[in-house]
Amino acid sequence: MRYSSNRIFLVIQLIATIAILALMPNNLVVSLLLIVLWIPLFWKRPKIEWLIFIIVNIIFVFNDVAAIQNHFFQFTKPDIFNLPYWEFLMWGFYLQHAHRFLNLSYPNRFEWKGFLLAIVFSALFGLISDRSLLLVLSTSWLFLSFVFYHQKEDFLFCGYLMLLGTIFEFVGIRQNLWSYPNQEYHTAWIQFVVMWGFVGLFFRRLVGPFLSSQKIS
Repeated sequence: MRYSSNRIFLVIQLIATIAILALMPNNLVVSLLLIVLWIPLFWKRPKIEWLIFIIVNIIFVFNDVAAIQNHFFQFTKPDIFNLPYWEFLMWGFYLQHAHRFLNLSYPNRFEWKGFLLAIVFSALFGLISDRSLLLVLSTSWLFLSFVFYHQKEDFLFCGYLMLLGTIFEFVGIRQNLWSYPNQEYHTAWIQFVVMWGFVGLFFRRLVGPFLSSQKIS
């Protein structure tokens, strides 16, 4: 019963996050409101979850900067490093939300094979300028990853992040928070669904082992 209540709260928190991004025009105000909104997500949680939140955000800031420099996408009103203030926080939230909402099991050990798969996938967005080639390679790399990782929980994490990605990308593009220049909409949509799904899969495989002993109540 308690976990069901927590899940309802997480849905409300997610909706509020989307509303703040969509309706608040000032990036600094958005960031402050999101921090206040997310405090319950980490209240009395293990230090490892705080650490993962910080590390995930750092990693995705570098990924965002590389993708922007490669003209894959762009934010409409950037503040620092071509990113709005709130983007420095978002990916930590997405993945912590998925961790808490899904409450699934994780692998017991870290695998370097998964790390190498993730590094190559991430590098594609910073190195390949041809959008069609990028879509083919990134999609193929996701399917290749499923050859190695195909437990039910892998598909659930992948699918849930695809769902989150579809929601946030729709809101972001609709509200002109970011755009994909020189790309057809359907191509960009498939690409970001693939990207979000890969993130979900490898959050479970690479970060999951460090969370495997944490039980969500």
